[in-house]
Amino acid sequence: MTRKKTGQITLHRENTVFTAGYCFFRAELPELLAGVPLLHPEERAYFETLKFDRRKTSYLLGRMAAKHAVAELMGEADLRSIWIDTGVFRFPVVKYAGGQNIQVSISHCGTLGVALAFSEMHPLGVDLEHIDEGRLPVLATQITDEEKQILAALGLPETVGFTLLWTIKEGVSKTLRTGLTMDFKILTVKSMKWAGNTIETAYRASSQYKAFSCYDKDHVLSFILPRKTKVDLGGFWEAFGEMG
Repeated sequence: MTRKKTGQITLHRENTVFTAGYCFFRAELPELLAGVPLLHPEERAYFETLKFDRRKTSYLLGRMAAKHAVAELMGEADLRSIWIDTGVFRFPVVKYAGGQNIQVSISHCGTLGVALAFSEMHPLGVDLEHIDEGRLPVLATQITDEEKQILAALGLPETVGFTLLWTIKEGVSKTLRTGLTMDFKILTVKSMKWAGNTIETAYRASSQYKAFSCYDKDHVLSFILPRKTKVDLGGFWEAFGEMG
């Protein structure tokens, strides 16, 4: 059964207020296929080239989440008018007839997708990962000794901590629109601390950004935003919890 949660997030800057839209979208492939008619013609053409079910699932999850996030932000009823194209470093690019510079950040894992839609003037990023003990050896290769000490001080299980740190790094790479093509040393963190039920992270080199992270028994989710922006993510985390 398809499940969807959408909402808006208010982003407070010194003298400006921005709004972002979000969408969590959970569905399996047979349910996702029912949404193919909602694809923009260019998206539909690309989708028809996909041969494997896993790739079809990830593509449709990402596109459905992104379209609904843009629709939530812009009040757009026709999802077919929203085209999520792909940039040179595989980042998503919104082509929307509404005429505003709206962009998205997308992540998906298994049957769950999440997307943020936001003004190009105020970048954001999101990353969702499945907590999988089998990935520990790979994740460990991307974590510095200092970062391991930071994680240990948080008291997190190693599997959760390593996965969380990965989402924090991949999330800011999406915000920078390079993806994982960049050197992970640029993405190292300086500090992490508990902020209520979430974890707030400060980056070392990418110091103009910060991240907030939350996790449940299956997933870790990180939200990346400019360091000086003030935000209440209560509704966003609540929606994440309801999709578990």
